[in-house]
Amino acid sequence: MIINNIQEVIGNTPLFLIPEKIHGIKGLELYAKCEFLNPFGSVKDRTAMGLLREAKNYEYIIESSSGNTAKALGVLASIQGKKLLDVSRKMHQQEVEDIIKIIGTEIKSLPAGSECPDPNDPNSPLEVIKRIMNENPGKYYYTDQFSNSGNPKIHEETTAKEIDDDIGTPDFFFAGLGTTGSSKGIRDYFASRGNMQSIGIITAGHSHLPGIRNSQEMFEVGLFDPKLYADFSEVDEQNAIDYMLVLIRKCGLLVGPTSGGTFFGALQYFKKQNPEDLIGKKAVFIACDRLESYTGYLREKRKSLFEEENLEKIPENSEKIAVQTIENIEENSGEILVDMRSYVSYDLGHIKGSLNFPFEDLRKYLASDYLPFPKESKIIFICPFGEESAILAEIATRLGYNASSLAGGFLEFREKFPEKIV
Repeated sequence: MIINNIQEVIGNTPLFLIPEKIHGIKGLELYAKCEFLNPFGSVKDRTAMGLLREAKNYEYIIESSSGNTAKALGVLASIQGKKLLDVSRKMHQQEVEDIIKIIGTEIKSLPAGSECPDPNDPNSPLEVIKRIMNENPGKYYYTDQFSNSGNPKIHEETTAKEIDDDIGTPDFFFAGLGTTGSSKGIRDYFASRGNMQSIGIITAGHSHLPGIRNSQEMFEVGLFDPKLYADFSEVDEQNAIDYMLVLIRKCGLLVGPTSGGTFFGALQYFKKQNPEDLIGKKAVFIACDRLESYTGYLREKRKSLFEEENLEKIPENSEKIAVQTIENIEENSGEILVDMRSYVSYDLGHIKGSLNFPFEDLRKYLASDYLPFPKESKIIFICPFGEESAILAEIATRLGYNASSLAGGFLEFREKFPEKIV
């Protein structure tokens, strides 16, 4: 294939069918729309094309973005002979800021605070953009990703149509809610083509998940209309990271935590439904962007991913139990299965007979060199992939407990023995 304009390869991303043994929902076809395969690495590549449609007569573009929109707008503006001024709060990911600078975008950094528009804050990105435009009348075109109808329109014309061409109208659609452009555009397309339910994925409480807002922040986004969504599913950053790792290690999709959060949010929603009603249904979620920009974020939120012991020196003193060994573990009263995943992940599905003690809670006990289990009992720790459980089993063994780790973790066990999951 020969091209002469990078925009020719924006879009036409594949749908990846998540194997049922990975998502664990009988009879459901669950697809990831692989937007991370766009040339600049995210679903925002399409958004940037839509935002720039009315900017033909302008040399200068102004926007507020601390992530993927700024990357895509910066590149497209540059190849069109335009310059982008990005007005935003201090960027959360240093990698993203570095890329935006390399592209040639001018960044005006503002004091820390919410990225959401706030007319009462003189340092709100929107208020600063208004001042700049008033001081330079006619100079800038404001792409306004939070309110520009070109944002959802490009997804209605391209993203939704591609899904329709591939599988027809899905029964369920899931998207992490940021500007809400992709979810609104896709919902608008399918509104007259079938009974598709749109589920919005938002962050829980004070969790920070790049690109996804919480319920309070959503109402400050101009494109957001709660009536477009059948329901909302809340996710936190740790569950998002867990399921990002599932997509990477089990499916080969090199995505970031936002995609993991959307995947987890979909599974959480389905957990509340009647399983019989999901047989034969089709669902799509947006795998929105690539992993590489989030290494700093992941170092902060999940340090164990980068520890040398975790990656290269899995503990040798504690025993690693093969999944086959505990197939019938509930019949052996002397062994304790300890599921270290979050309460929500445990509720989505766990090994029959296991107890739920999240990793963070166990760490608090370990601070006192103690675990809430009898030392004479055999303890088998369980985490998603068998890595953190191996580390914890090693520590527990040093404290005198008869501890071991489930090799391959919960996910490998579920693949081999789905009937043992409750």
